[in-house]
Amino acid sequence: MKCCINCFEDVELKNIIEHLKEKGDCDFCHSHNVYVYDIEKDNKIGELLTEILYIYTLEDTLPREFPTNKLEKLEDILMNGIYLI
Repeated sequence: MKCCINCFEDVELKNIIEHLKEKGDCDFCHSHNVYVYDIEKDNKIGELLTEILYIYTLEDTLPREFPTNKLEKLEDILMNGIYLI
């Protein structure tokens, strides 16, 4: 599967993808003829994104008194444009 530079807001990730100089179609956002990154051939970006996940705490490991209004799904945070890297 291939993701493209349009799938990320982070300049560093975009530069990594563009530096590979491979153009094609994105399997995620369906952009055509853009710089792509084949996640099945290389795991560098996957490793960077995995590091982000270690920042977060699972809900069931939080103290009981943790305010429920502060709970957010990582998916929602990322999809709403709050980028961490």
